[in-house]
Amino acid sequence: MISRRVLLAASIVVSLAIHGILFVFAPDIAILSRGGRAEAVIKAYRVRVADHEPMQLEPTRSESYSSGLVTKPESVEDLLQRETVDLKPLEELLLERVEVPMLRERVAAESLERSRDLTPNPELLAKLDSDIIEISQQRAREAINVERRFVAPSPGRTVAPDEFPTIRDMGAGNLNDRIEFVPLVIDRGNTHAESVLDAKPPPREDAMATVTPTGARNGALPDLAIEQVEVRAPIVDTGSDPDRFDSMDQLVDLRLDTYVPPGAAKGFFRLRIVPKEGEAIETLPKDVTFVIDASSSILQRKLRESIDAVQAAIRNLRSVDHFNVVIFRETPSKFRPNRVPATNGAKQEAVAFIEGLEARGETNVYEAIRPEVLSPPRTGYPGIVLLVTDGKPTQGLLDGRDIINALTEENEGRNSIFAVAAGRSVNRYLLDLLAYRNRGEAEVFNEISEIESSFPKFFDRFREPILVDCKVNYGSLMTNGVYPEEIPDFYRGQAVTVFGEFDPSKDKSFALRLTGRAGTDEKEVIFRADLANAESGDESIGRAWAHRKIYHIIGEICRVGETPELTAELQQLSQRYDIKTIYSN
Repeated sequence: MISRRVLLAASIVVSLAIHGILFVFAPDIAILSRGGRAEAVIKAYRVRVADHEPMQLEPTRSESYSSGLVTKPESVEDLLQRETVDLKPLEELLLERVEVPMLRERVAAESLERSRDLTPNPELLAKLDSDIIEISQQRAREAINVERRFVAPSPGRTVAPDEFPTIRDMGAGNLNDRIEFVPLVIDRGNTHAESVLDAKPPPREDAMATVTPTGARNGALPDLAIEQVEVRAPIVDTGSDPDRFDSMDQLVDLRLDTYVPPGAAKGFFRLRIVPKEGEAIETLPKDVTFVIDASSSILQRKLRESIDAVQAAIRNLRSVDHFNVVIFRETPSKFRPNRVPATNGAKQEAVAFIEGLEARGETNVYEAIRPEVLSPPRTGYPGIVLLVTDGKPTQGLLDGRDIINALTEENEGRNSIFAVAAGRSVNRYLLDLLAYRNRGEAEVFNEISEIESSFPKFFDRFREPILVDCKVNYGSLMTNGVYPEEIPDFYRGQAVTVFGEFDPSKDKSFALRLTGRAGTDEKEVIFRADLANAESGDESIGRAWAHRKIYHIIGEICRVGETPELTAELQQLSQRYDIKTIYSN
């Protein structure tokens, strides 16, 4: 058995032998170590020096952190940030022109398809619950009141903001003489007990000035006439023409009557505007449409009388007028698709068109009138729809209130509606309110025999129009008690009468500014009167005012329904003035 000492000695001898072999062959083994042969490692690489610029190496981790990267380069945030970095193109690519073969032909041959259709979708538009309302500049400025003064308009042009004002003496021809503008100080005083006509205009920070000659700079101001406020009127777009409105003051008479009941706090006035007799007032053409009911609800004798009256009115049309004829039963039948000039030939054909009509079929009033109110007249001329019917529909829209509201809303003031009927079985509610709310009149004859003689007189009342699209401003006077609220068109020989309330303790003066159109011209009437010195009237003025206010209230009830406020006000007026209405008990 080998002893431990022998094994130890043998292991020592083997270990020394191995270390000796390693010591002998170590220089030839490729391992780096301290004291090794460095020459063998260096000989493995060759270095060549070239003239090229050194390569741009990627930034190290520390450089990336210093350039704004707050995360590791391989993270998602770092990659997203690198996506937004603008790459700077090489200058060679910018300077060198790149030719793409057949680029134009390839672009023309390729058709681009849209991702979606851009045409409006009617079904989608119908689901929208919002409306786009277009408001004209003129309509938006009508509610702004400014002081209107009697001042002669400038004969020249408007001074530019950066231009110094100069005298514009067109007679002398000297346009360069300088003038001095002196601020005008006005003491307005107490305006509570004065009307706008007597009150002085308030001082303003804008161009409130009076013109003073150069020689008066150092002396006292001359006694210059101060502008007098006449009426508060809506702002209108006058454009570049300072004298846009032509005055009609010399062509019409305005007559003011007042009445203050004993012990009453409110008084009443009546204003009558009458075209002067004998004055050369130019009349306007008119666009008129005759709408004739030929349904079975009309007696044949009544239809015959109505046809004769309408034929006489057609023959009496002027050559400058335009007209059309509509016969209706279940559906309307037109003489012409649109209004035509009233030539002799056209009038003869229209007379033959309605000759020999027979009463038959149902009555559809709404569908007969609707196309006519949607057809506007010529600009600056009156549009008249003359309805001949008993106002008793049997087909289509049947409720009178619905017919009135629908036609009034669709008409939008384009045409005036006049109604004529005869007999005792007439729907007066429909005819009266339809005409009243559309600036017209309704005439109901008690007997059928009156049609032939009375219809021509009724038609002659609006034969010669002189002013249309009328609007009125009453200055500081309360306008919520003036009726009718909408002024009808003016016709030669016909007075326009307005009734209203006023407060004798406050309203000392009365002012009115009436504007309208006559073809392409715009006209105006300015009227001023002292309420205390006006012609004295009687209690009939107050009753006539109440009658027109009752008409207005019934029109509002037709429009919005029988509200407690409107019904109570109507009953109060009816009992106070003993005026019977359809709502009377």
